[in-house]
Amino acid sequence: MTSVIYLLGVFLLVSILPRRAALIAIFSFLFGHFFGATNWLAIRWHLGTNSSSIYALALAPMIVFVSISRNQLRHRSNHQKAVLVDARSDAE
Repeated sequence: MTSVIYLLGVFLLVSILPRRAALIAIFSFLFGHFFGATNWLAIRWHLGTNSSSIYALALAPMIVFVSISRNQLRHRSNHQKAVLVDARSDAE
């Protein structure tokens, strides 16, 4: 029950904070718990120290996917299209 209250508190904290402060809080909690998770994988499940690398490789794409908003992706996509159009018009 304590874990659910903790998770709810962290979720509410991150929801209330501005975007930059929320990302800092998310990464602080994430990296703080990363050590515990890798220790649990290595010691509890006897997966050794390579389990931390595998866990990091699985976690990294999730972090990137969650931290980049769709608006940022659209803006970058439109910017790249504009750059390509400019480059084509310069070539002609």
